[in-house]
Amino acid sequence: MLLTFENGKKTITKQEIVNLVHIPGRGQVVVSGTLVEGIGNHQSDLDVYVICDRLNSFGDIRGCGHSMFHNPDMMHCREDHEFVRRTLDYIPGDPTHLEVEYWTFEEVEKLKEKIEARFRYVAGQADVTSSSPFTSGEEKLFHRCTVGIDLNTGGPLRDQIFTETHREMYNFLTYRCFGSFFWVFKDVLGAMQAQNEFYIVEMTRTYLIRQVVALYTISGVTNPNLRWFPAYLQRMNPRLFGDVTKQALELLFDLPTSTDGRKDYPYRVFPVLDEIAALIRNRLDSSSVMPSCAEALDLLKEEKLARAAGNPLLVKERLFLEEFAFREGVLGGISFSHREFIERNLDWTAGP
Repeated sequence: MLLTFENGKKTITKQEIVNLVHIPGRGQVVVSGTLVEGIGNHQSDLDVYVICDRLNSFGDIRGCGHSMFHNPDMMHCREDHEFVRRTLDYIPGDPTHLEVEYWTFEEVEKLKEKIEARFRYVAGQADVTSSSPFTSGEEKLFHRCTVGIDLNTGGPLRDQIFTETHREMYNFLTYRCFGSFFWVFKDVLGAMQAQNEFYIVEMTRTYLIRQVVALYTISGVTNPNLRWFPAYLQRMNPRLFGDVTKQALELLFDLPTSTDGRKDYPYRVFPVLDEIAALIRNRLDSSSVMPSCAEALDLLKEEKLARAAGNPLLVKERLFLEEFAFREGVLGGISFSHREFIERNLDWTAGP
């Protein structure tokens, strides 16, 4: 079987990958990474994930010619008894860098349980009182196995490892990390009050990027890494998002060059921000797994007040409620738009 990437510019055979993989017992081989997603280039590496019964020990495979061995702590393996999490290689005769990570079936099941528990915790369900965040390795494992292909069949994995329900839960959890950034938007307000034209553009653009990432994470993208947001944004389905993604790309990369243009920049961005908020609201309300928009806002308010409880500084509670009011107004579409929020709090205005 031949795997083809970069519109046919790069080809790798199944056997070339198999030669660099060591499966102890049962195993499933997942080929993934930006090349598989169609957003990589000739310098991109290929990520291979092996889901197996147990991890190899360093002593078992140290003589297999790999360029590098890392243990589960991602430190270089030195002792024969250490377990190997990752090996690094180059495919012979090809500049492609190949990273192979090994995870056990048991670890995958524990990650599923962790996703479920964290979702129930964030959703305010009483049976879960605490939940640890995902590690970087777990985030990569979930993403790679969600977008990867099965080496045996060459087809997409879809629900073979993580179910659609797990993906919906994970997308909601990731979205919550990007879904408001009220404090960034307050910096937009501060820049406009100070009439700092360059800071106005910088902070408005930063806030727009965060909202774009919030939109595509809640819409199914499992990689929240900001450096990939232009590539993901270009691939968003126009049937679902209309002209929003095109408008966002233009606003992010066609920046104003005049003083008046820089001061007016937020007013060009605000309508797109409002459309993104409406799309996020619709996504929440249409999901059978995620909380509705109203439920998500109620959960946020409870969370903010819980954090402020017992704090002798009442200003903390006031700030949390201020953030909630902003989300309720903008995301909930209840009381005001982004522009209206600015106009309520801004004495100086550069907009039309």
